[in-house]
Amino acid sequence: MLRPCDLKRSPFSFADTNDDLFFDRFAPLTVRERRGPHWRQDGKVYFVTWRQADSLPREVREKIGPERACWLKRHGDVPLDQLPEGTKKVYWRLFARSMQKYLDAGYGSCVLRHPEATRIMAIALHHFNGVRYDLGSFAIAA
Repeated sequence: MLRPCDLKRSPFSFADTNDDLFFDRFAPLTVRERRGPHWRQDGKVYFVTWRQADSLPREVREKIGPERACWLKRHGDVPLDQLPEGTKKVYWRLFARSMQKYLDAGYGSCVLRHPEATRIMAIALHHFNGVRYDLGSFAIAA
C-alpha cells in the first residue's frame, strides 16, 4: 500500500501554497496579437486549441471575415477585451458561436484521424516539455 509520502509530488500541485494555477484577472498580463490575442501570465496553466487550415470551408471564411471586420469597425475597432460586456455577448453570439458550429461539423481533411499524424503531434507536444513549458496533460482529437 502506498502512503502519501511515497508518491512523487506533481509539479502542478499547489496544495501547500496560496498560488492558483489558473488565470488571475488582477495579476500582470501580457497580451500579444498574432492570429487572435494570446494572453500570458507566468506560472499559469494554459488550454491550447489548434485547428487545421481547411477546417472551415472557403465560402465561410470569405463571408465571415469581412462581416467580422465590419462589425468590429462599427464598434470602435478596439480589442475584444475592451468592449462593454453586452457588446462582447453580441459579438460571441454573432461570430464565435456560429463559427464553432462550422468547426464542429468536421469539414476538411481531418488528418488527425490518422494514427501516424496523431503520433507526430504527440511527439511535437513533448518536444519542448521541460524546456519552454511543463506539459501537464493533453488530448489529440480529430
